[in-house]
Amino acid sequence: MSVAAVIVTFNHRTLLEECLINIEALGDQLENIIVVDNASSDETESFMKQKASKNPTIQYVRLSENIGGSGGFNKGIRAAYDLGSDYVWIMDDDSMVNENSLSELLKAVDKVDNQFGFMASNVRWIDGKPSKMNVPKTITEWNDLADKGLIQINQGTFVSMLIKRECIADVGLPIKEFFIWGDDTEYSLRISKKYPSYFVSNSTVLHKMVENIGVDLVKETQRIPR
Repeated sequence: MSVAAVIVTFNHRTLLEECLINIEALGDQLENIIVVDNASSDETESFMKQKASKNPTIQYVRLSENIGGSGGFNKGIRAAYDLGSDYVWIMDDDSMVNENSLSELLKAVDKVDNQFGFMASNVRWIDGKPSKMNVPKTITEWNDLADKGLIQINQGTFVSMLIKRECIADVGLPIKEFFIWGDDTEYSLRISKKYPSYFVSNSTVLHKMVENIGVDLVKETQRIPR
């Protein structure tokens, strides 16, 4: 079963490099690595062209304008689907995976006999505590598969989310018009209404945000200007 990673980036060349180092370390766990660049104005383009020239699994998609994270994931998931990938693993450029991040997601797939919509990783901040922006929302009877390390959820985020190909074919793509806010909430809810989806406790990922805050219009300092 083939997996394509989709990373959306914008003016985060240093973080993107670190993200890719971790992704490439996974080796043959990934068939394709798709990097969608929202018309970055820093050194991202030259860096990515060099990376893609050295690694044939990397596909660099540079957009002509910044269409936001929502638009980037829309383009990236479509590209992975068109490549024929069985699973699409999506993340931001400040998502730092480790050697067990993907393998534990795929183990979870086996635990439910491939009957799922999406699998969400256990996202932590740089101090090891939960990343407040990436806390999933559970269903009422969330503990049905708790003994297998799986918690059923109806809402997740685009920081290490594994989506099944058949699910994408059925429910479609993220809505690009959200630009940067609410796209993951809407998309995960759309998926979980039709397919059981899970939080995978053993699949850990570091979200290297500047500060550990949740989605809060009052306290938000980074995304409002965007």
